[in-house]
Amino acid sequence: MVWDNHYASASLNCSSFSNNNPYICGNSTYTVPGNFVGGYWYDLGPVMIDPIGTTLQIGLNPILLVAP
Repeated sequence: MVWDNHYASASLNCSSFSNNNPYICGNSTYTVPGNFVGGYWYDLGPVMIDPIGTTLQIGLNPILLVAP
């Protein structure tokens, strides 16, 4: 699981992240470890997104990375 805890110190309106999944609630770029590239990720929805590239947008809420 990955998330960016720097968003925890601010009061966020997650709906303001219109270019990002609101369940993620943030827009930090995360470099994905090589063994997860090509796999899937799940948000708190649970929405499955595939495939994972070399970077992801992450935020306050954790997402689960699943290796291919």
